[in-house]
Order: sequence, then C-alpha cells, then structure tokens
Amino acid sequence: MKLFRLLGVSERQGFGGPLIYKTAVQNRFRRPEIISDVAHTELRIWNIDLADSYPNLTSEEKAILRFISKNSRAVTVNDIRSKLGITEYKVRKSIQTLEERKLIRKIGNGPSTRYMLEVESVEFFTQMQMAMETLKKQMI
Repeated sequence: MKLFRLLGVSERQGFGGPLIYKTAVQNRFRRPEIISDVAHTELRIWNIDLADSYPNLTSEEKAILRFISKNSRAVTVNDIRSKLGITEYKVRKSIQTLEERKLIRKIGNGPSTRYMLEVESVEFFTQMQMAMETLKKQMI
C-alpha cells in the first residue's frame, strides 16, 4: 500500500473502519454502508437510530427491530411478545417483514427458532473484536 501511495495512485491506508462500525454498534445507529467498485469506495455513515432509518416500517416493526438490536443474544418470538406486549400474530407478521427486508436473520426452526440482526462480514468481525475486548476487561 505504501508503494501505491508514494506513486500517487492511492490514498493513505486507513484503519478507521472497525472503529466506525464499533461506534455505530455501541450507539445502536444504523450500520455504515460500504459501496465499492474499481474506481472508488463510498462509506455512508448514519447518525440515526437503526429503526428510525427505515421510515416505511410500522411502529411494531420498529419496536421489534429496536428490541432485537438491544439484545446481545438472539431472541425468540415469546421474548419479543412478553417484553413488548405485542400479540403473537403481529410479532410473527412483523418478523416476516423484517426478514424479507433482510434486517434480521432467522436461526433454527420450530420451537428453538431465534432472531438476530442481519450482519455483514465486516460487522461480524467488528462484533467479534468487541466481544474479545469485553472478555479481556473481565479477565483483568
């Protein structure tokens, strides 16, 4: 990378990506989007709540998305229903919509089905780094 930079064909190599993702996750903002092609790379950073960044979601869908994003583990329909006071029918319909929009991911089948935020590989890597940092702090 240094060679390309000295030749003037690239910019400085940056290591801010993980920090940007970490900040977004910690503040429960919408995750940054990376749009890249051969000519350029664009990074969109959002300064709003994840659920509010999707104005076409219903209030139940936003509440469920917020609930899932605040939990550090995958959640069940019963978790959502009991904590938010939404009927099971509305929870299942909202989850279906959130899955179709690829905002959440289904894990398992039947009674063991759980839901979590859909994450990209960069986000997953950042979340793993955050988990490791938390473990280090707990061990000290």
